[in-house]
This record gives sequence, C-alpha cells and structure tokens, in this order.
Amino acid sequence: MKVRIIDRILLPCALIALIAGCGGGDGGDSTPPVPSGGQGTLDIDIRPNNLVGSTVQIAGLNAVRTVSRDMSLTLPAGQYAVSALGLRRARPIVDDVLGTVDTPTVSLSDGQTVTVVADFTESQPGAGRLWLPVRAPGQLQSFNRAQLSTNTVGTGSTTITGAGVEPINTVFDAGGNLWVASFGDNTLLKYNAAQLAAPGGALTPDVIISSLANGSLNGPVGLAFDGDGNLWVGNFLPRGAAGENTVVRYTPQQLGQSGQPEPGVVLTGFTRSYGHAFDADGNLWVANNGADTVLRFPPSEQVSGGTPDVTINSTSGGSLRGPRGPAFDDEGRLWLSSAGNSRVAGYTIGSDGAATPIATVTLENAQGQAVPSPDGLAFDNQGNLWVAASDNNLYQYAKADLSANGSIQPAVTITGFGANRGVLFSFNPLPVGLPINQ
Repeated sequence: MKVRIIDRILLPCALIALIAGCGGGDGGDSTPPVPSGGQGTLDIDIRPNNLVGSTVQIAGLNAVRTVSRDMSLTLPAGQYAVSALGLRRARPIVDDVLGTVDTPTVSLSDGQTVTVVADFTESQPGAGRLWLPVRAPGQLQSFNRAQLSTNTVGTGSTTITGAGVEPINTVFDAGGNLWVASFGDNTLLKYNAAQLAAPGGALTPDVIISSLANGSLNGPVGLAFDGDGNLWVGNFLPRGAAGENTVVRYTPQQLGQSGQPEPGVVLTGFTRSYGHAFDADGNLWVANNGADTVLRFPPSEQVSGGTPDVTINSTSGGSLRGPRGPAFDDEGRLWLSSAGNSRVAGYTIGSDGAATPIATVTLENAQGQAVPSPDGLAFDNQGNLWVAASDNNLYQYAKADLSANGSIQPAVTITGFGANRGVLFSFNPLPVGLPINQ
C-alpha cells in the first residue's frame, strides 16, 4: 500500500548528500560522447511528480548524472547503476528513507529504450536498521528498531549469507546500496537497495570490485564515502609488498560495475590502518592501528602521496592502544575505540585540528566485566554509542555516560549472531547532524 507523502517529515536530497555522500551530476541535458557501441534511451519516471527533493542518480561509463524530474536521457550503450537518493522520515534510533527504483541495474544496448520508475512513496529496503557483518560464517545481519530497543538474543531481522570471505565492514552509499569489505579475499561487494528487500539468504552481489596485481585491495577494512560519492578503502594487512598499508579511493563511475579498477588516489605510510571517517570539513581521519595514532588528511592532502597535518597519540591525552573505527558524534567530537584496553576515547577538534580529550571511558558488559577489544563504533539518533566487540556482542551505551572518565555498562546488549571479531558496522541512514558517511 502506498503512503501519503504530505503526512511525513521529509528532508531533501541536498541534506542527504551532505550526510551520505551523494555523487555529483549536472542534472542537465548534455550527452556524454557516444562510443562505437551506439546509444540508447533511458526514461526516468519519478512518482509522484513534482515532489521536492526527489532525485535519481545514474552512474556508469565515466559519468554520474542526477535528475529531479521525469526525463529521457540519450546515453552511450553500456551498463548503468540507477539509485533513488532518498527522502528521510524521522524515527527513533534510526530513520526510515523513502525512495525505490524498479530497475537498479540497466544494461542499455544500441537503439534500446529502457524505463526506470522511481517511487518516493515507498520505504527504501534496508533503511531503518543497523547492519553488522559477521565474519564467520560470512554473513550480513540487520537489526530493526524493535530489536535495537531491548536486549536481544539471536540473529537479525535479515540475514544475507555467502557475503564474501570474512566480511568486516559495511557502509551505505547515497542511493541506499550496501557496500561490504570482504577482508579474506580482497574484494568489495555491493548489494543494491532493491536486493535488501528480500528476506535474506544467499544473494549475488550487484557489483564485485577485485584487486589488481599491484594490491589495490589488500586486506580491506576501512570504508567511507566522501562528499563527492568517492569510496575510500583502507588496506590493513601487509600481505606482501603490493598495496600494503594504504588507503585508496574509487570514484562513483568506477563503482558502477564489476571489475578491477585502478584507484585514482593512493595514500601511503600507515601501519595497519583500521577504519577512517570524514569530518564536516572534509578532513579524512585514519586510525593508524599499529602505531597507536590517528592521522588527519585535509582535502588538499587527499591526493596520491599526500601527508597528514595532524597526529593524535596517547601523549595527546586519552588512551590509544590499537585505535579502531573512528566516528564523529552530532557535536562534531571524534571518538575512537582503544581496542587494546577496552576503552573508547573522545576528543573535541579545534579549528586548527588540535585534539583535546574530553573522556576516556572503560566499557563493561552488564555483569561489570571489561569488554574485550571494542572495535566498531556508531552513533544512533539519540546520540547513544553502539560498539561491536570481540566477545561477539553488540552494545549500546547511553550518551549521558560518555561525558566523563570512568567505567560504564550498556543499556542494551545484542548477542548470539556469530563471530564478529574486529568488525566495523553502520546505520542506514546515518543520523541527521553527523558528518558525511563514516
């Protein structure tokens, strides 16, 4: 059944782009150069018409387009990824998102016309949930608001099986597509938003990005989209000289279809990077796990060979032993897991990038025992902190408990979903007020 848009609280795509990394596009009628394969027509049918903020993204063949009204596009023959850049509907813990497309992947041949319907009265599959990778036996599980509101034992509301080899991180792009870092076989997997409507089970990824011989993917862990829709991937393990200890960038065009694209940017000089996030000014913060530091790369240094301009370490205050999974809260404060001593450390960041400690908190379970190796961090709509730990549990800690040093116990514990040692995870969508996708 369709729902009436006028009764909902909606946010336009401009804000979605800020917090979820929309890809760019001119939105006009210019046509890319026509290759030898000819050209076809892609008809975009947006429903309902003239709804403010309803935007569709088309990515492929070295171009990203966005349209906000019904339009016929003449495009080179080839494959295109089509996404509805959704409209938000405010909800407790994690919002819903409205916007679906009936054909998320289009193979356009010469002389062919394909119509894609984008419906902004339907909830986007996969939204309104927390998505957690389970390294063994290689699953993705989602937890809905009801499961996140109370102690839960068992699997999530959706379980996707066969999700790579040791999936270790999940992140969503602006179109509600789920990206997975498959640590064990050096690949990135994309499940389009429409696939997430299935009840679960074995799904074939819509896109598989594999490593080049030069090690463009080498133990991928960190995932984050920037404000232009580029996906930044951190390589953790030194599995030989090729590609070790790097953070690499893939463009939206490169992510449009399966293959072995060459990263356009390669940052080096890390000692086992373990997660990264962008702040509201577009600075990239990387957890340099093996060196017990966190490194900041301003936009000007997010180029091949760029160097960090800020370093946070234990002498900066707080506690950093094997930092992982940086995340920003809705006040712009940076939080890091200190996996080596069961703590999380929080910092305010000055205009010059200087980090001032605000709290170093020891995490305990409900029985008062220290939580071993907290890894992934994420904040919900109320500012509560969720932590995935190596005891294979997921914990929620109240926002009010993060304001001072000391030991804290969880308000919610989720258990029994499998081995999640070292994983990072995400909400879909991120809460309003957080920086772009982390």
